Amino acid sequence: MYTWVPFYKAIAKWILPYRKRQKELCLLLKKIGVGSNMMDKTKDGEKPLEVMDPFTFFAFFQKYSSIEDRKKWLQKLNNEIKVVNEIPDGYAGIPSAMSIALRYFANEKDRKKEDMGLLWDLAEQAVSGSLQESTFSKVLAMRGIRIAKLTQGLFWLNADEFYPIDKYKDYLKTFGIKPEVKTLSDYLKVLKEIKVHIQKPYSEVSHLAYMWGSKSYWIFQGDHKYYNITEALKDNAVGSWSVKAHASKIKAGDKFILWVTGEKSGCYALGEVVSDVYEGFDEDNEIKYYAEKAKNTKAKRVKIKITHNLYDKPLRKEDFKTVKALSQLKIGNQGTNFTATEDEYNAILEIIENMTQKKYWLYAPGRNAVKWDEFYKNGIMALGWDELGDLKQYASKKEITKTLQDFDKQKRNKNHDSLANYEFRDIMAVGDIIIVKNGSKELIGYGEVVSDYYYDNKRTDYKSCRKVNWHLKGNWLVDFNLTQKTLTNYSKGKYLKKIKELLPINSIIEQDIKEKQALNHILFGPPGTGKTFNTINKAVSIANPKFNLKQERTLIKKEYERLVKEKQIVFTTFHQSMSYEDFVEGIKPIEPEKEGDPVIYRVEDGIFKKISIEASFTIAKQLEKKETGAVMDFSVLFRNFIESIEEKMFAEEAVELKTKTGSKLIVDGISQQGNVIVKHPNGSRTYTVSKSRLSKLYSAIDNIDDVSNISDTFREIIGGCNSTSYWTVLNAIKKIKKLQKVENDERKIDYDEKKQIANSLCKEDFNSSKGKPFVLIIDEINRGNVASIFGELITLIEEDKRAGMPETIELILPYSKEPFAVPANLYIIGTMNTADRSVEALDTALRRRFVFEEIAPNPDLIKEYGDLKGSGGMIENIDVVEMLKTINIRIEKLIDKDHCLGHSYFMKIKDKDGLINCFKNQVIPLLEEYFFGDFGKIGLVLGNSFICKEKDFEKGFAHFDNYNSNGIVDDLKNRPIYTYKHSDEWDFTSIYN
Repeated sequence: MYTWVPFYKAIAKWILPYRKRQKELCLLLKKIGVGSNMMDKTKDGEKPLEVMDPFTFFAFFQKYSSIEDRKKWLQKLNNEIKVVNEIPDGYAGIPSAMSIALRYFANEKDRKKEDMGLLWDLAEQAVSGSLQESTFSKVLAMRGIRIAKLTQGLFWLNADEFYPIDKYKDYLKTFGIKPEVKTLSDYLKVLKEIKVHIQKPYSEVSHLAYMWGSKSYWIFQGDHKYYNITEALKDNAVGSWSVKAHASKIKAGDKFILWVTGEKSGCYALGEVVSDVYEGFDEDNEIKYYAEKAKNTKAKRVKIKITHNLYDKPLRKEDFKTVKALSQLKIGNQGTNFTATEDEYNAILEIIENMTQKKYWLYAPGRNAVKWDEFYKNGIMALGWDELGDLKQYASKKEITKTLQDFDKQKRNKNHDSLANYEFRDIMAVGDIIIVKNGSKELIGYGEVVSDYYYDNKRTDYKSCRKVNWHLKGNWLVDFNLTQKTLTNYSKGKYLKKIKELLPINSIIEQDIKEKQALNHILFGPPGTGKTFNTINKAVSIANPKFNLKQERTLIKKEYERLVKEKQIVFTTFHQSMSYEDFVEGIKPIEPEKEGDPVIYRVEDGIFKKISIEASFTIAKQLEKKETGAVMDFSVLFRNFIESIEEKMFAEEAVELKTKTGSKLIVDGISQQGNVIVKHPNGSRTYTVSKSRLSKLYSAIDNIDDVSNISDTFREIIGGCNSTSYWTVLNAIKKIKKLQKVENDERKIDYDEKKQIANSLCKEDFNSSKGKPFVLIIDEINRGNVASIFGELITLIEEDKRAGMPETIELILPYSKEPFAVPANLYIIGTMNTADRSVEALDTALRRRFVFEEIAPNPDLIKEYGDLKGSGGMIENIDVVEMLKTINIRIEKLIDKDHCLGHSYFMKIKDKDGLINCFKNQVIPLLEEYFFGDFGKIGLVLGNSFICKEKDFEKGFAHFDNYNSNGIVDDLKNRPIYTYKHSDEWDFTSIYN
């Protein structure tokens, strides 16, 4: 796929000697036939082009979007220059050039004298793999050059060293890489992050970015008469799809809408194509869903992954009626696949996401709430219309409407009644909130749905039911009219906010969740039991209590990644070299601003202290204290001040600031840390004005003109400083405030400012505001030296010692000498592998301060949620669930329960080959570690089918006198040696039979 890379590099090396023979390159392009637009515009008219640079030369071949066309012209070029024997076939990942902007240089009338030399300099640097800042920035400043065009050219010349920051750059953001490039430093940083985070060659990353950014959208369609898609989806057995149309266009990375035709037509899934088109049959686990086995014929197919499985709640065509984007959806036609649009796919995705989000329902438990006491006592909600019977028998809302009308002698409109029953059965979901009303002016309680729809034939009336966890019961009058309908989806209701405040819904739900969750929690268990899996769920439930965890795993991970990106969840791993300096604070070296400057050291905050500051800051932000507002205002003003300075300095204008005495200071620059460097006119000594100290002055002094003795006043606030410099810069910032209005949405403040605000909080502040919850996840918490890493925090993390608690403890940290307390809105979740180090060996001080939750092996999950779900945990005649249970019983007898095998090793196994590989690469190496290579004990776990005795020791030992005292050699000769049988002989059923 990427064989073009060495070929292009060979062309790049070939072209460099033509720096002084550019006219020959122009003639060569014309001779080959790719050279269109070969005229150079001058002040007097036009003349044939006689200048050329390597980037433009390559662009003439890259203007062909068709790979075959490009290969044809490259073949002609190679016939002339003969850099390779045979041109390559693979051209994946190479970006095209825009035909209207091929040249990297301007016409002669606009071209600067040095432009061509700069382009050749940069090309030589590209081929050598080492760019220079001055050349890069000068080329970037040339007319018509942008980052995309420049980096594409570098990529053509040397794809091993450079990457194109083009229209598909957003692909990098999915890995947390920010592809915003303005300078060479920015570009080199992006290149480094690609190597660290993606770890693939730049050519392959470019191809993946193209595939990601150029998705196509399709409708894959099937009919229940031929293939039972519902059951296949239910069993997670849909892994491929035949493609009779558009086979040449469908590719890996495309998205699809899975539509079922026939009586139960609807959208049953959304998914992603994960392979290119190939010739093949259905996979083995898919065949049984055919109505006729003969239907499994060899055909063009693609492998697919279901991302949103709707087998139990498919979207019907009637769900699309009000969605304009779906009015032209190509469904129900003859065929298996059709084109769709991104808008259509996203419209359906939005409907699904709305279904999975928590919804709010207004509900009347009978006329005048006559059933309320009964429903509240029994923990249910129910609907009347018992003439309908079990609602599961109806295929659509239309059928429900017809049945209701058949029972109504007056033939009234039954749309509202049928909608209530349809939504109660299909749209309402576990986790939704039910707000109970009596009439149009009174609310009487609320609760949370905890079951799917069911029909209770034992009840005398109101037989259509759902279980509800009722949270609150009472009477609340409202000053607006509540809808008269029995059941209404009120998620976007006009007065929902008022209702939630009145009951109050959110605070009770969040409080319930928080009360159930300890501040310090450790999940422990053997390897492979899903500790990390559960940690993600637990962290999301704390950080966003309203999030519905009963959704697709991909949506939960997406929410987790969002919270990590917003620094509300922080993940770290303890290891033997982790220290207090990494975790809390320590003295660290700071990279010099320029080469030759001495290395300086300063106190740097660690992982725990940083998240504590973030958590405390949200408390301050909620309180909206004067000090908080002042710091946030300062942040905006200082940023504007710096930008104005940089603009003037870029334009080579002197930046003069007026001092208190009327003299002047000159701004000499902005430091790497964002501080202002000033000096006296004609002076050589510079003074650094720290942003963090300026912020403290800004917050403490309302009117700078009222300060009579600036030296004494400033010293009281920030300690010793050059008061003239600080007054001068502060005065300039205060002047900006008079000219500008600081808007709230502009207030983006940095970590140091957050720390300043957090440190200004007092005990009463922590009492009056809970703040947004933050979560620190510590993986493998038992692998580090806990006492050394936590230090004094071992006391501060206790729940009653947290900031704002009755027994609050605040300590002075050893390096920064700053006061520090742990906020109560910071949760700590740890994980530990008990096979690595037992729970009993963990630091006693830590054990006392954490709640421990065991995550034990659960083999039944293999058949409930694993890839063997469709087969009930069976592979041929092998019962994988029973096998794992038997292995773990034996391990527990031989060692202990802390060394059992986790179920996650078997969750992704699909066939016998997968099971064999699991044993070879995971199970057997783990058993060898557990039993220190004692084959006897491994044999007691796996049996004769896996381990055998080697042949007798025929050759014997070498002759060595005086060693066989007490018959040692004879004993050694008789000692058995064991080995593993070949995997073809393994009988997995013998483990448990």
